Amino acid sequence: MIASRNLLECLHMKRSGPISVFSLVLLAFVGGFLGGLVGGTILNSGLIDDGGMAISPLENKVYVEESQLIEVIKRVSPAVVSVVGTYSDELGDLVSVGEGTGFVISEEGLIVTNKHVVLSETAFYRVVFTGGLEYPVEVVSRDPFDDFAVLRIVGFDDLHLPVVEMGDSDALEVGQRVISIGNALARYENTVTSGIVSGKGRSVSAYNDAVARTENLSGLIQTDAAINRGNSGGPLINLEGEVVGMNVAVAEANGIGFAIPVNDLAPALLSVEKYGEIIRPILGARFIMLDEIQAKELISGTSGALIVGGSFISEPAVIPGGPADLAGLRDKDVVLRVGDNVLDLEHPLHEVIRAYLPDDRVVLKVWRAGEVFDLAVELGSSKNL
Repeated sequence: MIASRNLLECLHMKRSGPISVFSLVLLAFVGGFLGGLVGGTILNSGLIDDGGMAISPLENKVYVEESQLIEVIKRVSPAVVSVVGTYSDELGDLVSVGEGTGFVISEEGLIVTNKHVVLSETAFYRVVFTGGLEYPVEVVSRDPFDDFAVLRIVGFDDLHLPVVEMGDSDALEVGQRVISIGNALARYENTVTSGIVSGKGRSVSAYNDAVARTENLSGLIQTDAAINRGNSGGPLINLEGEVVGMNVAVAEANGIGFAIPVNDLAPALLSVEKYGEIIRPILGARFIMLDEIQAKELISGTSGALIVGGSFISEPAVIPGGPADLAGLRDKDVVLRVGDNVLDLEHPLHEVIRAYLPDDRVVLKVWRAGEVFDLAVELGSSKNL
């Protein structure tokens, strides 16, 4: 515009005398050059697209992010299944025992879901893929401690199923974008919701109506991605399409859901591979985690697990004959570390122990009456409970 205005002014300056053809060509060249330079800068900065439509850098960024979300959902959804349980009543009619979600972790048909989704020992279970393809499944194993179970498709060979890719839940950051996929309300398969990681290391009490009792869950990922009834057992994924958690519970407060970190599931899957079932390591001690204030008052420390018995039914702090008892752990001891793992509210004792296998030998850093020392323990097995 500046070059064009100067050109017009020159054409109308009769006092200055006639303008040569060379001058006109030169001015036109300069005007075209400047116009192209400005237009190219605007195009490269994202202010307009190649079709001449106006677009802002923010809109371009949003479009890229939405494209990534769409691509991730397309890649992961084929490996997400609805888990359906039924049994025959006295009249021979099929009765539902609940529905949930699972996801495929091996091409041969291994599927994981929440334990409470497949809690019945007598029900017949099947999985339904997107598009309606169904397979019967058997329950390979139910976790004795966590809300986790492993299923296997039966009666079919050479399935070559789509599988999910496992991520690293320890690398999650609060504020990071995550996506939940699940069988919402046990009616709408592969419903997708998105949100952020709102917190880590959360503990909740979840009521399980299948067994009419409350279960305590800890070390969970908190997210505001909507998790509805029927989403249980479905994957929580990051923007790379990696599974970082398994949806497990919904808080009464609107917009708060919880997922089991995928790293907590890894030892259970290794156990299935090694033993054919989920066998958890046990320490054989009851404890409460000390917060920072409690730890400073009791041991002049910042964190730890206080070994203490149950006050209501006289449960012993250390199980007689168990691994902790045989190693010499006592009531009122405080476990500060397991190996190199420092214990705190986000990394409680039982979660750190679960990272090991039965019969593993671990070294505990223990505080007792003002002294700190190491204690070697050979972990036991949940099969012996």
